[in-house]
Amino acid sequence: MPQVSDLRGISSSALSIRPNAIFAYYDAITVWLKYPLSRAEIEQLKDQCGFGNERGFVHDCYLRPKFNLSLRQRLQLKQPRADALRSLSARSDAYLNYAEAALDWVFEGDNEREEAYRLLDRYHLKNHHRDQGVRYERRDHQLTPPTRYTGPRMAPNNFGLYVDKPCRVTGEIYCAHLEWRMRRPRNLRSTGLTGVGKLLELDLHGFWQERLLLRGLDLRKLGRMHLNSCRRLRRRSWVTVSRTGFRYDYDLATGALLANVFESTQKVADHFGRKFRVRECFVPIDVQHLLPPPGAKGLYL
Repeated sequence: MPQVSDLRGISSSALSIRPNAIFAYYDAITVWLKYPLSRAEIEQLKDQCGFGNERGFVHDCYLRPKFNLSLRQRLQLKQPRADALRSLSARSDAYLNYAEAALDWVFEGDNEREEAYRLLDRYHLKNHHRDQGVRYERRDHQLTPPTRYTGPRMAPNNFGLYVDKPCRVTGEIYCAHLEWRMRRPRNLRSTGLTGVGKLLELDLHGFWQERLLLRGLDLRKLGRMHLNSCRRLRRRSWVTVSRTGFRYDYDLATGALLANVFESTQKVADHFGRKFRVRECFVPIDVQHLLPPPGAKGLYL
């Protein structure tokens, strides 16, 4: 992959990521009910979800949730299809508490898959990240890159990335799986998901366009803003020329050093976001070819 200082190379690298197929769908949802389903209704609902045995779980809750003591049954559904969402949206007691939007990129081989992982790991930027940090989880004896999360497990919004499992749609092994986990009703409402029925209407192209943000770094501007912040100056550039004509750009050298130390745009944003206007150093990377098609409502919808 090109170094972060080569902005043209970054864009070329992103454009070189060309999946054979892109699948957008809901990987999981959690719905609470006031009036429990019968056993026959549960089996029918499970048949409208997922692949193989990964259909979902139903829990009758004797300890009621603190946020609403009238709720009695929790449904955790894997890859719910449109008929499952319609049947739940028709109920007046359905309470959506969690949703997980997924995006699968399927490749021909392992090299393309891991190149996509490195691109996202280095350049993906999550807005309103604050102090959540970037976390990595590696399974025992795992040869592929570790699972990457943009926050703790219970964060209201959490972007996950892993490349160690096959595509849940086709079963192909060379798959990069992206997921956006949304929990808590207030957070779901801010996305427009005020109920189960809204999952049928959500434009997944627009959803991912707002969240799959890749940003390169303008190293010279980053170095200049950092040096000015440390020295409390407003210097436009800092370049020295030796007697032999050697030109040394302190701004560019400092920016390159910071990029290598922090390793990713997200870590640069987290560290310097409160010190100076670091977002002015970010350069957008085009990812339109990696999004689901415009107007996409999900694989099963």
